[in-house]
Amino acid sequence: MGHFFNPLLAFGHTEISVNYLWKVAIGDCMPVAILGDRGCGKTVFLSLLYDAQVEYTNETEGKFRFYANPGFTNTMGEVINSMVNQNWPEATIKGLLAKYWFIYGYKNRFGKYNSVKFTVYDIAGEDVNIVNDLIAPYKSGGGIDSINYEDLPDGLKTLLDCNVLVFIIDLSRINSEPKTEEFKRMLSYDTTMATLISLVAEYKAKKACGLSEEQRKLYPLFVFTKFDMVEKNIFEGLKLAPKYPRLEKKPIDIVGGWFDLQSKSSIERIKYGDVLMKAFYRQTRALKLGGTLVNVDFDKSAYFFSEIQTEKDEDGIPVPSLKKDIEVRLKYSIDEYKAFINYFKEIADKMPDEVREEQEFSKVPQR
Repeated sequence: MGHFFNPLLAFGHTEISVNYLWKVAIGDCMPVAILGDRGCGKTVFLSLLYDAQVEYTNETEGKFRFYANPGFTNTMGEVINSMVNQNWPEATIKGLLAKYWFIYGYKNRFGKYNSVKFTVYDIAGEDVNIVNDLIAPYKSGGGIDSINYEDLPDGLKTLLDCNVLVFIIDLSRINSEPKTEEFKRMLSYDTTMATLISLVAEYKAKKACGLSEEQRKLYPLFVFTKFDMVEKNIFEGLKLAPKYPRLEKKPIDIVGGWFDLQSKSSIERIKYGDVLMKAFYRQTRALKLGGTLVNVDFDKSAYFFSEIQTEKDEDGIPVPSLKKDIEVRLKYSIDEYKAFINYFKEIADKMPDEVREEQEFSKVPQR
């Protein structure tokens, strides 16, 4: 196990913010970063991921387990409790989760658990203005080589060194009415995410010298949040089904056997997400594809969709919808979150030997 000091840096008034940094402690070399703008649905996304961990643990008969530190458990539990009581969480959880961690355990054929530990750091976006400082020399006429990556703070270097990158695409911002404030916010978000992808790609390209192809390999994935907030006319205009293609489970129903980038359903989902991105996040998709020209491959990206169903309360305000039987549960895309959880085992299983030697799973005895 390596040390876990990797402070997360968020970006200032450019609206680029890196909300969470997940460090996978299967060695000291495989951090996972979640990258997205403010207000992109991070609190709901993280709380639903926590709820999915709870559900998945209870239904897999010991094939999957997780453990979280007290701060994470308490805070996420309170957020979920609030939504089950049909109240939305606060817009930010600043100060509540400055540092926390959790562990995933995947049962192997020997009856032991291969574990992945995530350490998370959260710093508010207004605390730093790193991207502004980086881009300022270029805007003032410094030219294409004016961004100095050698002098980056250690925290930001750690972020850019991540090989597993989660890009948040906020679907609540898509809009087709020019000159409206919503339309302006969508365009700004598109520029934000495109700039961030460009920044990551340029840094990766400069760092590639001396690294093998396998060491340079990236594992990018895109999470489309707030799918439930897309207007019906958007689907009709794009000739899309109002529901994204569901993931197919593999024939052998085992933990870690859920997600396959080459499956028919995965390919259909990528096509579905690409239609949305081409229409509303054109720069983001173009820069994602353009990374290959500097030997940074974002092309083979997993796509996940996050949505939570809503209903109107007595005041006509949309609130989380519930499954009401003997058990009361939130209605959300739980299969997407289960697949998201298993995707990390897929990554670890597919890692080449030269990388696995430094990132071998720690072994947790069966209890």
